[in-house]
Amino acid sequence: MLRIGARREFAMEAEGNIRIRGSILNISGGGMCLQRDRPLAEGEEMDLRFCLSGYPDAIVCRAKVVDCRPSSSAGHEIRVCFTEIEDRDRQRIIAFVDTGLSVQNS
Repeated sequence: MLRIGARREFAMEAEGNIRIRGSILNISGGGMCLQRDRPLAEGEEMDLRFCLSGYPDAIVCRAKVVDCRPSSSAGHEIRVCFTEIEDRDRQRIIAFVDTGLSVQNS
């Protein structure tokens, strides 16, 4: 898992076509932690769309909320697991994490 220093923005559509925006705090091949102003219910499913530095195409996937709690800084931290994601996109995320970890460990 890579903790992202410069937060990346994400956009999502929750059930009922509600569009929501927020920040990505950390990411791995299996899911990520998001921050937004309002909570989401555990078990809620959503469509996510986000970009990673160094990759021109957005990643589009389906995710499910596994945990939501108030953030120590502001808003809520929402942990999601990817439930539907193309293998190519999962590999892009893993490569992004590996690159970030190698830079952090230098």
